[in-house]
Amino acid sequence: MIEVNISASDKKKAAAIAKEIGPRKRSILNNKGAQAGYVGKIVVARLLGLDLCCGVDFDMVIGGIIKAAVKTKQTAGIPSPSFECSIEAGATEQKCDWYVFVRVDKDTMSKAWILGYLPKVEYFEKATFLKKGDIVGDNKFEVKANCYNVPISALKPLPLPEKGGNA
Repeated sequence: MIEVNISASDKKKAAAIAKEIGPRKRSILNNKGAQAGYVGKIVVARLLGLDLCCGVDFDMVIGGIIKAAVKTKQTAGIPSPSFECSIEAGATEQKCDWYVFVRVDKDTMSKAWILGYLPKVEYFEKATFLKKGDIVGDNKFEVKANCYNVPISALKPLPLPEKGGNA
């Protein structure tokens, strides 16, 4: 897990993108988390030194070939490895190769945690399907939409670009 600071310009850029693009049809929170979602995309793109596409099927291209979709949830604190990452059931049609998962501090939106990734095929091999209204976990969380979940502990660390200079 990689903790990153979210700048005021990141938040401003995310709000502008959310306003420009408007409502997305594959939103578990019915677009109430749109700014946090775009912040997640922005911090991953910055960490990897990539441009953000903000398309329907993927958000960035890693290594010139891997189409990655970034999925972000808001959180009240540092994410636990037992927390779950979700893909809304309708998003299974996305034409991406990887899912990258991020959590953003919901109170201040000043920190984000890049949790890791899974290739799309592997994600669905490991995922548990949950129906809207299901009650899950020790915290008795009510599932907001049909989705596929995988615990953070099942994710792979995001491969980072090599830095120049001497080791």
